[in-house]
Formats: sequence, structure tokens, C-alpha cells
Amino acid sequence: MFAPSTDDLLRQVDVLEWLKKNRFKNMELDLFMYTILAIGVTFVLYTIFLLFGFKPREKEKPTADENENTKR
Repeated sequence: MFAPSTDDLLRQVDVLEWLKKNRFKNMELDLFMYTILAIGVTFVLYTIFLLFGFKPREKEKPTADENENTKR
């Protein structure tokens, strides 16, 4: 269940057996890592969408008639 003691590390068979038993024990870490990565990518994509997804509103240029009316 735990890592082999220092005396057992000299025996290659024990080390290989321990590695085989504990090979797939990091699944929770992988899920956490991919979740954090997905949140980061989503944030970046959403930021890009907000910056470039909306076209800026064009200001309406006043016509010549409106310019004459405002001068008075």
C-alpha cells in the first residue's frame, strides 16, 4: 500500500511490482488538472469573444440640415 522501504528499493522486482500496482492512482490529479486547464481556456476564449465579437457602434454623422439647425 505504501512505498517500499529503503531496504526494498535495492531489489528491482519489488520496485517494479510497486510501480505496477500504483501506476493508475493519479486519476484524481488528472481530472483536477484538466478541469483547471478547461476553465483557463474557457476564460481566454470568452475574453477574446468579448474583445472581438462585438463590433463597435458607429456614431451617426449629423447631416448638413442638422448642422444648420444646431448653429442657430
